[in-house]
Amino acid sequence: MSLREWKRRAYASFFAPEIVTVDRPFEILLIEDNVMDLRLTREALRELNLSYHLQLAADGDQALAMARAAKAHGGRP
Repeated sequence: MSLREWKRRAYASFFAPEIVTVDRPFEILLIEDNVMDLRLTREALRELNLSYHLQLAADGDQALAMARAAKAHGGRP
């Protein structure tokens, strides 16, 4: 799925979740070092009632390392 398509679906799911159909879970790489912000993000994602796979990185360096490792293995972070 292209970034443009992902943005369109994410936007539509936020404002009109009943019109979004997705054939697989959204892949989300969350870069967050604050535990309370992480909790709030997870609650917000649950409220959207979407299927998603969430990976966590504590900082930008860790996120880049995860992305590079995934790319080397032909996958996504």
